[in-house]
Amino acid sequence: MSEESGKRRDLQALRFLAVGVVVAYHIAPGFIPGGYVGVDVFFVLSGFLITAALLREIERSGRVRILAFWARRARRLLPASLVVIAATLIAAYVWMPVTQWVNTARHAGASSLYIENWLLSFDAVDYSAAENAATPLQHFWSLSVEEQFYLVWPILLLIAGLAAARRIWAARAIIGAVLLLSLVLSIVLTGANPAGAYFFTHTRAWEFAAGALLATVPALRLADRTRSALAWAGIVAVLVATMTFTGATPFPGSAALLPVAGAALVIVARPSDAWHSPMALGRLAPIQRIGDTSYSVYLWHWPIIIILPFAWPGSSGLQQGIVTLALTVLMAELSYRLVENPVRSARFLTTRGPALTIGLTVAASALVVGGAALLQVDAQRQAEETRLAAPDSPELAQCRGAQAVFSADGCAEYSDAVVVPAPVAAPEDRPATCMQQQDVAEVRVCESGAPLEDATEVVALIGDSHTMHWIPAVRVVAEAAGWHVVEVLKGSCPFTDAVRLTSEENSTSCTAWNAGVHGYLAEHPEITRIFTSASAMNPYVPLEADAPDAVGDAVEAALSSRPASRDISAEQAEAGVVGYLSAWERLPDNIAHVYALRDIARPQPDVVDCMATLDAAQLAEGARDCAIETDESLLADPVEIAAGIAGERVEVVDLATPLCSEDLCRPVIGAVAIYRDGHHMTRTFSLTLGPELGRRIGIDGIPAPDLSQQ
Repeated sequence: MSEESGKRRDLQALRFLAVGVVVAYHIAPGFIPGGYVGVDVFFVLSGFLITAALLREIERSGRVRILAFWARRARRLLPASLVVIAATLIAAYVWMPVTQWVNTARHAGASSLYIENWLLSFDAVDYSAAENAATPLQHFWSLSVEEQFYLVWPILLLIAGLAAARRIWAARAIIGAVLLLSLVLSIVLTGANPAGAYFFTHTRAWEFAAGALLATVPALRLADRTRSALAWAGIVAVLVATMTFTGATPFPGSAALLPVAGAALVIVARPSDAWHSPMALGRLAPIQRIGDTSYSVYLWHWPIIIILPFAWPGSSGLQQGIVTLALTVLMAELSYRLVENPVRSARFLTTRGPALTIGLTVAASALVVGGAALLQVDAQRQAEETRLAAPDSPELAQCRGAQAVFSADGCAEYSDAVVVPAPVAAPEDRPATCMQQQDVAEVRVCESGAPLEDATEVVALIGDSHTMHWIPAVRVVAEAAGWHVVEVLKGSCPFTDAVRLTSEENSTSCTAWNAGVHGYLAEHPEITRIFTSASAMNPYVPLEADAPDAVGDAVEAALSSRPASRDISAEQAEAGVVGYLSAWERLPDNIAHVYALRDIARPQPDVVDCMATLDAAQLAEGARDCAIETDESLLADPVEIAAGIAGERVEVVDLATPLCSEDLCRPVIGAVAIYRDGHHMTRTFSLTLGPELGRRIGIDGIPAPDLSQQ
């Protein structure tokens, strides 16, 4: 994405192919599902070009001027990237909802420092961050990997140059070792941690090394037909990967060998003017120009894709795609002419040594990071101002959130109330607890409520994040009843014997975790009650045999009255029900009550962003513009179905249905925002469910929580 290719027009054409499939994939992923492999082509190209330049310097002078190399890289890469980051921050402030500012600023800082790949790898394994909306700067992950390569690679080649008189063989040995070690790590980690491995530097280093190894090999003397055949084979390999790979393909791992080999074949083939060569097309001026500007094309296309729907609401996907392409080409051309080339060739930078370039780079990066911090601070300031805007009256305090529906005294609508949490604060309004990560099977326990020695009972919350968001409500009940609470939670892993339809790694981890939970319960006979819930959208691996008639009838009845998620079949729902029944039947006898908490209504996926576009009065009146029809929101829930046919100790607790009217499920009730994302409750709203949850299980008289103290 970043290095000039001199006079090799074939490599410029390869750049065109690489950036073309990436942009096409991001605009229309269904059309070209494996277009992400264009990034791998860029990695091979960068490894080849940079290594060739460094080896020439070593051969010429016996050393690498590392500071000068880094200064050249800074002049080439940073001006355009910092301009794009700054422009994106401004556009986010103008067009994106305030709910997106904090995350955008967070990624702007990481992108400016070229550690975006590590931020994304962390988020990929952090369940609380894994569902964050796409940010307009997350494509900087690949540029971050590339910059990290540029930081380390000249040092390795310098070591090779000093280590042996036969420098080229020393270089090949080091490059080969990096290639083999990184490839093995890539294959292993892609199987063990696919989400994180996609972004790791050490799982991608072998792709750079593959290109670097080619730079140590003299140009092969090949006939035109052979060169054409190799080039076409390489292009076909890349295109096959773009059309056959999908988001479900374990990547990079061994799958990345196909596009990497394709890029390598094109590099080895070298350009040919024969009519049957790919260069018959590749030499065309538009292709060469996109190759020239490919770095800027890559920089601009993703922010435009993410921000355009906010700037142009109501536009169709086709309209957005056309405008994205036009704006990308325009902005790339402008930044290439006005930023990239002028800075790269600026005499005051090229003639005054690397220190000036590096110093200016640090200063410019600091300014951009500072701008990102200001955007984040402004979002947090708005959230704090909303929280402090107006204290509740005594009447409103008793009618906040779910109390507006369940209060025995009845509640009027308070159209002038300040909605809490504010949309900008809602995504972070989650309970403090310790939820195990998706890829870890070890049982992790948090404790709250009354001290164990003073508790009237010990109760447990067990399940996935849809159990976690009930923690505030259960803690309200626990405080009133004097309970000690243990919280046993794992991301994307419900408390069931059913196998969730997910990656093999996560399903294996979840099965092992569930076995560990049963072992934990057997070792703690003091636990007398369990609360559990799960996402109604969880898909399960269908049973190999027919489900019992009672299960089949119950699922059929539930699906006839409530819709299932569009991704879940009746067979999957039956598997879920059987799994819950099996897990509950295996519980020890000391557990007298299992409370199956029916899943909450499902809002529109971008409900928090939608709420951020409303004024205070619209929010206080229930955010009707962001509501969803009840028939589409209250889904058939395998947990509820299973509880309906389970034994006496299992009780259904449905607090979701009363929160919806006959026609709509609103995202704000009693001036409290229900959702922190597309399917989890805010901590604040969960608190307001506590009194009604207590009443449903026989603990009456719990007062409404004082939200002003929360």
